[in-house]
Amino acid sequence: MPKFRVKLYWEMCGEVEVDAATADEAQQKAIDGPLPESAEYVSDSANVDPIDVTQVITDPPTVRHPLITQEKLDGIRRIEAIAFQTQPGSCPP
Repeated sequence: MPKFRVKLYWEMCGEVEVDAATADEAQQKAIDGPLPESAEYVSDSANVDPIDVTQVITDPPTVRHPLITQEKLDGIRRIEAIAFQTQPGSCPP
């Protein structure tokens, strides 16, 4: 059976106390401040956007290309090492 990774969104509700001169300032401070230490799940607020559902690939297929061999890859690495004047496996300057 396939597996899927799903981003789940939900809403929480909690209270914070802030010092403010006006209700507008209190709202802004509550938004900008730390989240409440205790909060409750807002009933029926869980949702999923279909774009955030992806299948988990647990066993990727092995792809072999008949034109690419280990010998050819090693040759390319030797050419790159000469071009950058480095040893194979080291970083170019």
